[in-house]
Amino acid sequence: MFKLPPDIENELMKKYPHVDIINLFHDLTTLIIQKACFDGSCPIREFGKFIAYKIYSHRLKKDTVRFKFKHSISFLNRIKNDKYMTEKLAVKETVPFTEYHQQKCADKQDRKTKLNTLLPKIHKSTKAKTDYKVATQEIFKILESDDSNN
Repeated sequence: MFKLPPDIENELMKKYPHVDIINLFHDLTTLIIQKACFDGSCPIREFGKFIAYKIYSHRLKKDTVRFKFKHSISFLNRIKNDKYMTEKLAVKETVPFTEYHQQKCADKQDRKTKLNTLLPKIHKSTKAKTDYKVATQEIFKILESDDSNN
C-alpha cells in the first residue's frame, strides 16, 4: 500500500475528517497507474500527464515498464511565478553540460526521437479509451436508473 508522508497525511485528515485519507490516496494512485499502463497515459488537467510504455532494458535483458510524469506548462508557470515558492526553495548548484555528458547521452538520442513520435499516438489512443469508458459508465448509469424506476 502507498504511504503518504505523515505531515501531509495529518494535514489532510484535519481538512477532511470524515474521509479515509489512506485508502483514498491508495485508490487514487492505483487508478492513475492502471490507467497509465492500460491506456498509455493518464492526463490530469492543469497538473500533468502520467505516461507508461514498454522499453527493452539492456541491464535486465528483458522488456520493462517505464513510468514517467510530464508536467503541464500551466502547472510549471504557476510554480515559476509563485513568489513564496521561489523564496523558500533551496538553490541548486549549476552543473555544466560537458563533452562527457554529451557522450553519455549520444546512444539514447534514438530512444528520445522514437518516444517523441510515439507520444501523440499514445495521447490519441488514451483519449479514445477514456471516451469509451465514460460512455460505458453513462450507459450503465442509465440502465441502473431505469431498473430502479421499474
